[in-house]
Amino acid sequence: MFSKLCASALLISACQTVESNELVTEGIHASMSAISNGDGMTIISAAFFDKDPIDPDPKKQYITLSSGDHVYASHGGTTQELTQNLVYSTTFPTDHGGDNFIVSMMRRTGGDAPDSSITLPEGFTITNRTSAPEAALTWVREWDFSLTWSPHGSHDHMDWHAEGPCIMPTDGTIADDTGTVTIAKDTIKKIDNPGISHSCWISVTVTRSRDGTLDNGFAGGVIDGRQVRTIAMISRSLDGLPAVVDLLPHRGCSACAGPEVNQPLTAVNHGP
Repeated sequence: MFSKLCASALLISACQTVESNELVTEGIHASMSAISNGDGMTIISAAFFDKDPIDPDPKKQYITLSSGDHVYASHGGTTQELTQNLVYSTTFPTDHGGDNFIVSMMRRTGGDAPDSSITLPEGFTITNRTSAPEAALTWVREWDFSLTWSPHGSHDHMDWHAEGPCIMPTDGTIADDTGTVTIAKDTIKKIDNPGISHSCWISVTVTRSRDGTLDNGFAGGVIDGRQVRTIAMISRSLDGLPAVVDLLPHRGCSACAGPEVNQPLTAVNHGP
């Protein structure tokens, strides 16, 4: 699940703000998550609004905590305070499936909300890989493409997201966690600009998410735990294609954050 509108950390700074002491907790909507990228760490984040976090109302207000109001996260007997950097967050040195985190809002006045619960789903690895260091995973947009991962078989939500400098950002839902999803040809579109290359390095992210339980002291909101994995690959079209090898020395992809970026990969397109 991808954050939207000013629920996104990148856009919160554009929202109107209000201090928490102007609202009781029953008037506050929360957006909370526990996210692991497979690096042994889990980031707990929380943001607060006067309306539903995904409400498109441009007058929605982002709530900053007043003096005396605090947010804490607890796991395995350790409690840490969330500090503000756009959203409120803290990091725990664990990322195991089944790890549970309790997020608590404790207030000077207005009512506490001490028992929001988030559990991480099981982690996984994207398996479109090879040991050949010179190989690159290539997604030809005019062909079907299979994305694979392991282990699989969970009952959690799964989706994928692709973005890069030559394509339109694209999302997709994975209906069943079978370990593979086939993305139909032409799902990924080149940006409609003749000055942009037909080929580029892109990042493809697969997310396994599990809904959490928000403390009923809040007015509402969204809460989940996520295992997120990202790989880099070349997106190309059959038309206007430069030699793929020309891209290989430039494998660094600033948009491709994640533990599996710049690893040896292999082509798995199903072409004619």
